[in-house]
Amino acid sequence: MHRVARENDRAFALLGQAYYGLKDYKSAVDNFDKALALNPNGLRKFYIYKGLANLALGNVDQAVDDLENAQQEDDKSFEVNLGLARAYFLQEKFGSAFVQAEILTSLAETDEEIALALYWHALSQEKRGELKAAVKDWQALLKMDKDVMTPEMRTTAEEHLKAVVTPTNTPKPATPTATKKGGTVTPTTKSGTG
Repeated sequence: MHRVARENDRAFALLGQAYYGLKDYKSAVDNFDKALALNPNGLRKFYIYKGLANLALGNVDQAVDDLENAQQEDDKSFEVNLGLARAYFLQEKFGSAFVQAEILTSLAETDEEIALALYWHALSQEKRGELKAAVKDWQALLKMDKDVMTPEMRTTAEEHLKAVVTPTNTPKPATPTATKKGGTVTPTTKSGTG
């Protein structure tokens, strides 16, 4: 019976990984939960997929727990540390997101990974009030080839750089502006969030 349980836990974990690959995150998490119920300690290498699936589903607190478990298994994984940076950012733990972005910078090997590290480093720096450092990150990101980042990353970098830099290149806080809609002036806010 013990052998059957072990085969089933691995089967559920592999099925969860397959669902993750298909972007069926709910089914992925359900299968990882079944696998972990059968074998809570033997499937640590699958925590990354469970964490990333939970992150995609918006289960941020659970994603952090899963990704922290995955990090204990492999603290040199770029993907695990990226997931944690994103999750901490969503939890508004900007200091922790910054630390993860620092780790990403040291782990990045490809231009795509460097771009992701700069992106999350800049976002976390902004939220920590370190605008000069964020400007440097955004500028470095925008100097990179467009093909190493998503169009959304590039647009965010351009928008955030405009929002925090005056014509003299000194950082400024986000300020209220006004837009005109249908003959009336509506206040809006420029912010450094993405």
